[in-house]
Amino acid sequence: RVNIFSSDPGQGTAAVSVVTFTSGDWFEIQNVSVNAPDDSVAEGDHSVTISHTVISSDPDYNGIAVLSVTVNITDNDTLSVTVSGPEVGGENIQSTFVATLNGPVASPTYAWLAVSPTGFPVAAGTASTFSFTPTAGGGNYFVSVEVTDAGDTSPVIGVIFRVLGDLDGSIFASDIVWLANEGITKGCNPPANDQFCPADQVTRGQMAAFLVRALGLTDDGGGNKFNDDDGSIFETDIAKLAAAGITKGCNPPANDQFCPNNKVTRGQMAAFLVRALGLTDDGGGNKFIDDNGSIFELDIAKLAAAGITKGCNPPTNNQFCPDNIVTREQMAAFLRRALDT
Repeated sequence: RVNIFSSDPGQGTAAVSVVTFTSGDWFEIQNVSVNAPDDSVAEGDHSVTISHTVISSDPDYNGIAVLSVTVNITDNDTLSVTVSGPEVGGENIQSTFVATLNGPVASPTYAWLAVSPTGFPVAAGTASTFSFTPTAGGGNYFVSVEVTDAGDTSPVIGVIFRVLGDLDGSIFASDIVWLANEGITKGCNPPANDQFCPADQVTRGQMAAFLVRALGLTDDGGGNKFNDDDGSIFETDIAKLAAAGITKGCNPPANDQFCPNNKVTRGQMAAFLVRALGLTDDGGGNKFIDDNGSIFELDIAKLAAAGITKGCNPPTNNQFCPDNIVTREQMAAFLRRALDT
């Protein structure tokens, strides 16, 4: 009796681990099938080697060499990957993207690429995360990844990354990028919207749109609250702002107008945010020396107590400049601090 044992390499396992030959059937062929378990791991086509061990009480056969068998395995699993990251960035601002594998793999490697608006590769990485700092803005980059594992390669998967081209030098650049990724701003140059115009002044109509998106307001209270915003692209946003009690109007005591094209002052900004957030603590008041007598003095104190404003004359910051016009970049900072609060 001669027993031939087959090894188990973990993949490509023999259906029968041992076959036996005797003096009565030594001349008959015995077929051994090999099964590859369906493990759901994307490894690519590969092979395993099954070795054999011979054990017999007959010293003429015990321990004799039997050739190993190489088994080729066709993998029925495919590599699939998802890329996540910010939709909007700014020049000289680092953004990070993450590749998530959809299903287990053995030892993946990642090939990242960021392609500039002109079509040239500008950066590459090899880890599952990819940090990219564009040196130029004003267009869309295609940030993509290709994953390879044991000879199997995924399709190239990527995302469109819009880089605002006019933020370099703005102290509020990170706030603006945050504002864009929150969907609160789309840009200032439709349809491309690859600029933010950070130094432009904010109108009351634009302010309404910013706040409606930031707060997720949906109720317009029936609309047509004011008689001077008919035809304005911000009419619906203004109606929602009024329905939420965040604005009363611009011509008290009648308050039947909103003045959508008027510029927003820092004092008005304080009032808008205080009503929007329901702030009540004024921190004792009298935080600044230049708002005494302003109709927005109490709102300004509440905004300061909440940490949403520090002042307008750093590093002293003992003034608020309530009559100064708010710029778009300042608006980004106000809204970010407000929503963090």
